Amino acid sequence: MKLIDVKVLQQIAQHQNRAFPTCYTASRLPVELAFSQPCSIREEALASERQIKGWSRKKKEAMMRGDWDEVSRLAQNTLRQAQGERRKKNP
Repeated sequence: MKLIDVKVLQQIAQHQNRAFPTCYTASRLPVELAFSQPCSIREEALASERQIKGWSRKKKEAMMRGDWDEVSRLAQNTLRQAQGERRKKNP
């Protein structure tokens, strides 16, 4: 087992044991790891986490299923919606 794998398992255990009582997950136990990805540096991992937190629930669910075609489709829909909103503001 890699060091990072051990850290992920430790973090899950901390959440399960309510080590962070004010954390979002404290009132949503038990927690379960739904997705993980390898990152070469901590900053990359944090950037990826921030990006995913901004996604819609449907897009996150597709990612957890490993349905990358659906993730891509949902991303394109979001882009089209954003472009349409900009056109309405600037006719």
